[in-house]
Amino acid sequence: MIEIISVSGQALIVGAQRERVASMGITAAGASDQTAFNLANRLCSNDANSAGIEILFGSLSFIAHKTCFIAVTGAMSDIHKDHTAVAMNRTVQLDAGSRVDIACPTLGMRAYLAVSEGFDVPAIFGSPTTSQREKLGGVDSVGSLLKAGDKLPLSAQVGSVRRLYRMPLHEESLTSTSLTSAPITLRVVEGFQAHEFSPVSRATFYASTYTVTPDANRMGVRLQGAQIGWDKRGLVSEGITRGAVQIPPNGQPIVMMAEYQTIGGYPKLGSVFSHDVDKLAQCRPGDLVVFSPISIENAHNLLNLRAFAQRNIHLLPIPE
Repeated sequence: MIEIISVSGQALIVGAQRERVASMGITAAGASDQTAFNLANRLCSNDANSAGIEILFGSLSFIAHKTCFIAVTGAMSDIHKDHTAVAMNRTVQLDAGSRVDIACPTLGMRAYLAVSEGFDVPAIFGSPTTSQREKLGGVDSVGSLLKAGDKLPLSAQVGSVRRLYRMPLHEESLTSTSLTSAPITLRVVEGFQAHEFSPVSRATFYASTYTVTPDANRMGVRLQGAQIGWDKRGLVSEGITRGAVQIPPNGQPIVMMAEYQTIGGYPKLGSVFSHDVDKLAQCRPGDLVVFSPISIENAHNLLNLRAFAQRNIHLLPIPE
């Protein structure tokens, strides 16, 4: 097992998104930054949906009680193994008794910790991923955050990894860790309600720069900027998804994140491209974003090209 020594901020178990549960009012959940989470698992030679830990703008310290392999990706953080600095985006071998300290990030919001073969955490509705709002998943199956003293069991085959890997530096642009202080562009596939907004409202939306507010969490990110008008009334609540851009009565956009609600009654301009949602998950309060329209055809092409590129990243072996 690994034993949590200390936690600041929030740390929680994440895994695969829950499927076919929206009809029961249950969110899909999963990692907020799926690109970084998948990379951490790949570095540990895991299945893409193996359970890991999402650390939200905080630090995490733990002790490994068994030899294992870990990787940390996502928000840029200083990492120490037994008081010796180690790098992100690479496999690190731990011996029984090794201590790891992951510091609060210097860039980005969410870091991801994967362990070889994943954590042995019960699956609820097909996934161990935590949903705080619905009190599902996690180490105790009721959606609790990780805390000091928690002991996370490792899978029985935890010693199966035999090689250490690192991410090629020239490929790090394929991860969502390449954030800068410049405004982040969020590409939007417009939905059927987009044309019910006035031309002025749509032009304002795409021409404006929005600020990420402190009112942001795993459910959604509220933005502050130019108000977007909506003249119609009586919209019936309907299904919603990760990345949906809702416009509430105050005209300030809300982008749905990993623990989005399953239905919503606010009008929607469209949905943010999935990999751009990962970038938004790494934005801090005060960061700037802009929106840009993209056709569904181009979005599909980008999704396929990006998936192909990620599958063909040749992780570099680290000499022992």
